Amino acid sequence: MNLRKGEIITLKDNVWLQRQKTAGKVLADLHNELFQMIKVGYKKPLYHLDAFANNFILSNNCTPSFYQYNGFPSSICVSINKELVHGFGNRDIILKEGDVVTIDAGTTFQGAIADCAISYVVGQPKNDSIVKLLTSCQNSLNNAIGVFSPGKTIGDIGEAISKVGKEDGFGVIVNYGGHGLDYDTLHTSPFVSNDGKSGEGISIQPGMSIAIEPMFVLGKNIRTKILRDNWTVITNDIGVHFEHSVTLDEEGKCHIITEHGITVKDMF
Repeated sequence: MNLRKGEIITLKDNVWLQRQKTAGKVLADLHNELFQMIKVGYKKPLYHLDAFANNFILSNNCTPSFYQYNGFPSSICVSINKELVHGFGNRDIILKEGDVVTIDAGTTFQGAIADCAISYVVGQPKNDSIVKLLTSCQNSLNNAIGVFSPGKTIGDIGEAISKVGKEDGFGVIVNYGGHGLDYDTLHTSPFVSNDGKSGEGISIQPGMSIAIEPMFVLGKNIRTKILRDNWTVITNDIGVHFEHSVTLDEEGKCHIITEHGITVKDMF
C-alpha cells in the first residue's frame, strides 16, 4: 500500500461496516436536528446544544466520540466565523444572525466510529462570498468522495479537493485534513491531505475507512493559529469545513456512512 515507515492501516470487514452504518445513521440524524435548530436562530447558549447532542447520541445507543478525546471537554465541536475547527460546544456563547457555524461531531457504536462536519449560516448570510465559499467546500467534498475507489491514491483525494477550492479563489487549509478511522480510535493513518497530487501517496484498497474533510477560507491566507484553550483553531477570515466518513466494503464499493442530505441549497 506504499506506506511510510511506521504507518499501519487496518482494512475493515463487513462487521465494521454494519456497526459504522449504525453510528453514521445516528450522526446524520443528529446533524439534521441541529441544522433545524440553528438555521432559524438558536437563542440559548451553546452548552444547551452540546447537552442536546450528548443526550441524543446516548439515547440512540451510541457514545459521543469527541467527549474527553485527548481531554476535549465537549460532545460536539462548534466553531464560529474565524474559528475553523475544534471550538468548544459547551461555551455560554449565543449565536447571532449571519454567523457562520461549523458543527463537527462523532458517534461510536460498538467501537466503530462515524465522523461528520457541516458548515452553515445562522439565518441569512452577510454576503454572497460566504455562499460561494460554502458551495465550493461542499462541492470539493463530493468530488473527493467520487475518487475514493480502489486503484486511486490518497493524493487523488487531495487533488480533487484543492482543485475546486483554488479554481474558485479560496484558500485551501493544508495543515489540517482527513484521517483514517479504526475501532475506538478517532484519528489513525492515513492523513488525508486537502492538497495532493494525483497518483501519489497510499493506494486505496477495499476495506479502507476514512474521513474526508476539506477546509476552505475566504481569501488566500491559509495560516492558522491555536488559541490558548489549546484546541480552537482560528484563521484570518471566515473558514468552513465539510466532512463525511466513507468506507469501501470488501468488494470495493464506496459507502457514505454519514449521509445526511443537507446541501448548501437547503440553507437559504
